[in-house]
Amino acid sequence: MYIYIGNLPWETTEADIAGIFEQYGGALSVCIPKDKVNEHPLGMAFVEVREEQQGQQAIEDLNRNRIGDRVVIVVKARDRIERRQYSRHAKCQMTECPAIECGL
Repeated sequence: MYIYIGNLPWETTEADIAGIFEQYGGALSVCIPKDKVNEHPLGMAFVEVREEQQGQQAIEDLNRNRIGDRVVIVVKARDRIERRQYSRHAKCQMTECPAIECGL
Protein backbone atom coordinates (compact mmCIF):
# COMPACT_ATOMS: atom_id res chain seq x y z
CA MET A 1 0.00 0.00 0.00
CA TYR A 2 1.23 3.48 -0.84
CA ILE A 3 0.42 6.55 1.25
CA TYR A 4 0.61 10.20 0.21
CA ILE A 5 1.58 12.83 2.78
CA GLY A 6 1.03 16.47 1.80
CA ASN A 7 1.93 19.84 3.32
CA LEU A 8 5.16 18.57 4.89
CA PRO A 9 7.65 21.04 6.36
CA TRP A 10 10.46 21.64 3.84
CA GLU A 11 13.13 20.33 6.23
CA THR A 12 11.46 16.90 6.64
CA THR A 13 13.72 14.02 5.57
CA GLU A 14 13.06 10.44 4.48
CA ALA A 15 14.50 9.31 7.83
CA ASP A 16 11.99 11.50 9.69
CA ILE A 17 9.08 9.94 7.80
CA ALA A 18 10.46 6.41 8.24
CA GLY A 19 10.71 7.07 12.00
CA ILE A 20 7.08 8.17 12.18
CA PHE A 21 5.98 4.98 10.41
CA GLU A 22 7.93 2.66 12.75
CA GLN A 23 4.88 2.40 15.02
CA TYR A 24 2.84 1.22 12.02
CA GLY A 25 5.09 -1.68 11.06
CA GLY A 26 7.76 0.43 9.37
CA ALA A 27 8.05 1.94 5.92
CA LEU A 28 9.31 -0.24 3.07
CA SER A 29 10.25 2.90 1.14
CA VAL A 30 9.92 6.67 1.46
CA CYS A 31 10.07 9.14 -1.42
CA ILE A 32 10.22 12.91 -0.97
CA PRO A 33 10.08 14.41 -4.49
CA LYS A 34 12.38 17.35 -5.17
CA ASP A 35 12.32 20.07 -7.78
CA LYS A 36 14.72 19.22 -10.63
CA VAL A 37 15.94 22.78 -10.97
CA ASN A 38 16.78 23.79 -7.41
CA GLU A 39 16.62 20.42 -5.59
CA HIS A 40 14.18 21.79 -2.99
CA PRO A 41 11.64 19.33 -1.56
CA LEU A 42 8.09 19.77 -2.86
CA GLY A 43 6.51 19.43 0.60
CA MET A 44 5.08 15.96 0.06
CA ALA A 45 6.08 12.34 0.44
CA PHE A 46 5.06 8.89 -0.71
CA VAL A 47 5.41 6.02 1.75
CA GLU A 48 5.16 2.31 0.99
CA VAL A 49 3.92 0.16 3.87
CA ARG A 50 3.76 -3.62 4.00
CA GLU A 51 0.31 -4.20 5.49
CA GLU A 52 -2.88 -2.53 4.30
CA GLN A 53 -4.35 -2.58 7.83
CA GLN A 54 -1.32 -0.81 9.30
CA GLY A 55 -1.40 1.70 6.46
CA GLN A 56 -5.07 2.46 7.13
CA GLN A 57 -4.28 2.94 10.82
CA ALA A 58 -1.45 5.33 9.95
CA ILE A 59 -3.78 7.33 7.69
CA GLU A 60 -6.42 7.56 10.42
CA ASP A 61 -3.89 8.56 13.09
CA LEU A 62 -1.78 11.00 11.07
CA ASN A 63 -4.26 12.74 8.75
CA ARG A 64 -4.86 16.36 9.78
CA ASN A 65 -2.27 16.15 12.56
CA ARG A 66 1.00 18.01 12.92
CA ILE A 67 4.37 16.99 11.61
CA GLY A 68 6.76 19.70 12.66
CA ASP A 69 4.96 23.03 12.42
CA ARG A 70 2.42 22.02 9.75
CA VAL A 71 -0.88 20.16 9.67
CA VAL A 72 -0.44 17.39 7.10
CA ILE A 73 -2.84 15.57 4.82
CA VAL A 74 -2.36 11.79 4.80
CA VAL A 75 -4.34 9.67 2.32
CA LYS A 76 -3.99 6.48 0.32
CA ALA A 77 -1.97 7.28 -2.82
CA ARG A 78 -3.77 6.84 -6.11
CA ASP A 79 -2.37 4.52 -8.77
CA ARG A 80 -0.63 6.07 -11.76
CA ILE A 81 -3.63 5.46 -13.98
CA GLU A 82 -5.99 7.21 -11.56
CA ARG A 83 -4.01 10.40 -11.14
CA ARG A 84 -2.56 13.15 -13.24
CA GLN A 85 1.09 14.18 -13.27
CA TYR A 86 1.55 16.88 -10.65
CA SER A 87 4.78 18.37 -11.93
CA ARG A 88 7.11 17.50 -14.75
CA HIS A 89 9.87 19.14 -12.72
CA ALA A 90 9.62 16.74 -9.78
CA LYS A 91 12.17 14.05 -9.12
CA CYS A 92 12.90 11.69 -6.29
CA GLN A 93 16.08 10.35 -4.79
CA MET A 94 14.71 6.78 -4.76
CA THR A 95 16.00 4.43 -7.42
CA GLU A 96 12.52 2.98 -7.94
CA CYS A 97 8.97 4.04 -7.16
CA PRO A 98 7.16 0.95 -8.41
CA ALA A 99 3.54 2.03 -7.92
CA ILE A 100 3.89 5.79 -7.87
CA GLU A 101 5.40 8.19 -10.30
CA CYS A 102 7.69 10.38 -8.25
CA GLY A 103 10.92 9.55 -10.08
CA LEU A 104 10.29 11.66 -13.16
